[in-house]
Amino acid sequence: MLLALLLAFSPHADAACCGKIKRIRIRPTNTGGRRIIVVVQDDDGQQVTTVDRADWEGASVTTRFTPTDGGPAIDDVTAEDWTRQRRTFVSDTLSGVSATAITVSVGEESVSLDLAAPEGGAKSSAWVAESTETYSISARIGSFDGADGQIAVRVQGMSKKTSLDNIESVTITASAEAPLDADKTTEASLALDAARARASEAVAADGTSSIDGYTYDYTTTLYNADGETVDTATGSVVMGDGAVARGVCSSKVKQKRNGNLKHTVFTTSDSADSDYSLDVLIAARADGETLLSTTGETSVDRERHFTVDRVAFDGEVAGEVYSLTLYPLDKEGSLVGAPVDTELAFGTSGDQVQARWGDGFAGIDASGESVNLALAGDALEPVTSVELVFNEPYDGPDPIETSVVVPLSLEWTRFVQTARAGEADLSSGVDVEVQLYDEADGLLDEMTYGGSLGKQQDRCADILFKPSLIGID
Repeated sequence: MLLALLLAFSPHADAACCGKIKRIRIRPTNTGGRRIIVVVQDDDGQQVTTVDRADWEGASVTTRFTPTDGGPAIDDVTAEDWTRQRRTFVSDTLSGVSATAITVSVGEESVSLDLAAPEGGAKSSAWVAESTETYSISARIGSFDGADGQIAVRVQGMSKKTSLDNIESVTITASAEAPLDADKTTEASLALDAARARASEAVAADGTSSIDGYTYDYTTTLYNADGETVDTATGSVVMGDGAVARGVCSSKVKQKRNGNLKHTVFTTSDSADSDYSLDVLIAARADGETLLSTTGETSVDRERHFTVDRVAFDGEVAGEVYSLTLYPLDKEGSLVGAPVDTELAFGTSGDQVQARWGDGFAGIDASGESVNLALAGDALEPVTSVELVFNEPYDGPDPIETSVVVPLSLEWTRFVQTARAGEADLSSGVDVEVQLYDEADGLLDEMTYGGSLGKQQDRCADILFKPSLIGID
């Protein structure tokens, strides 16, 4: 898996085509190979309103790898099939919009959406999405081109191969009783603000492990249909590293008793400030029928873990129970909630102890002398570390330090979507694509797989402490 991915961009403005390289990811496949994913974006700083610049027909990307520490050679990789096109449109003449109900029209298809205004000082509200037969359409209110109260609309295909090349604008309408703004606007055309597509190709064959642990420099070049260089990006990657700091950890699709599908995704982050969103595409493997296509999904709950690898004692501990008090601290080290009293056995790997913590939950467990604290619920937000204090008397050896500050190690986020299966042929299972985006809409990670219902795809098997306070299917 990717350990270091450092991009240096070298634009070539004279070769008009399809934007610039936005992201590169090199990911393991679930069959032991590697796959490179290149995301190209054309935005409002690159004359995106000229439609042919956002047209990927005939374009390609080639990546060349150079081993830096004696690793085996990797053949050049060229990707030519552009999928998962996405276009964003912004109301450059419309501002001051508050919560409103709108109809979004894309060509001959339309959806109705109820948009909320941003809350709590946020730059924008959450995406609200609905689907037509052809498109997944989402919208939100925010500040996108320097003015507050603008509307942004995002469009992508219900099929990953849907072309958006001919969509130059979208139209939004509102009722006369509830117009869009103070000028009583009821209809507006939104201009193309950004266009994105991706191309992917195998880097190494399934089952290939000979490149694991080796470092490679790479150069990725974007070419237009005439073979002219449009953009280049360089970086470095360590193949086969299993560390997961930020990304998609697991995904599972199961069929409920009523026949509908439930998709659960867990993501991980090493930051307490993460505000990620998810795009999901699920299709029946047998005939490719799209079962779910959604963008901008927000999490349903989070669980934050605080871990210390070793709590030292003046002697060997073997199941002794200690009385503890847990103090939640913010980033300044100030107490931000009521302390919790609990007991924990050290030197074993026993059951987790759980307790109420304000409006949330706390869990604490030990494996040998390692301690993991888990927090979930409304009490979570300000907590960035937890102070663990041992209370006398001790039944076992004295702790070397009676007060230990346990830092944040990982934040787990859970996303859940449901979809109607209808008469879909699920005999061969489903194909699933998951894309994780950061606060700035930058692609952080992807997971793509196909398989039977109920089988979990898990990249985080090596993480010792799993989510225990939020729902696990």
